[in-house]
Amino acid sequence: MKSKDLQNIVLSKYQNGDTPTKIYHDLNGDLGLTTIKRWCQMIRRTGSIQLSSPPGGPLWDELVNTIDWDKVKSKTTLIQQLKSSVKKIRESVVFESCASWTNRLYRVSQNDGNYLR
Repeated sequence: MKSKDLQNIVLSKYQNGDTPTKIYHDLNGDLGLTTIKRWCQMIRRTGSIQLSSPPGGPLWDELVNTIDWDKVKSKTTLIQQLKSSVKKIRESVVFESCASWTNRLYRVSQNDGNYLR
């Protein structure tokens, strides 16, 4: 099941009065209880589940959009396009990606090597 499908199920069940624990059991562990609780908290605050884009997403989007796909005809031309496109990525996007990874590494170091508490 896709994440969007799971979000819709959680949203519907929570709006119908199910508790996060009941939703977790109904989904047979397809989604972690911590995630369900976080999503329910988002629903209480905003009325919907709003997930941020994945870390590194903007960086990859920028890279893909700077490649001239009409010139890619083989593995060699793809490599050439990748090399030239990497140089075109905006500095701000690279810094944002680095900041995201720094925050993740900090959280891991604060939780004895575990990303999740």
